[in-house]
Amino acid sequence: MSSLGAQTIYSPEEYLISERKATLKSEYLSGEILAMSGANLAHNLITLDMATDLNIQTRIYPRFTRQSPR
Repeated sequence: MSSLGAQTIYSPEEYLISERKATLKSEYLSGEILAMSGANLAHNLITLDMATDLNIQTRIYPRFTRQSPR
């Protein structure tokens, strides 16, 4: 049988103080501080490539895009 340790609930102020000192990013959710996964260079390049392709496609087929008011 496994037992879980007592869960610490943090205030938003405590989270902000610890986040300013932290070297890794985290997020605050209902009193819990959760680690966030980081992106690496490969991830960033893939994301940029996808955004570029989508941008090109909307220029080629403009009728499928939302028109901005002029």
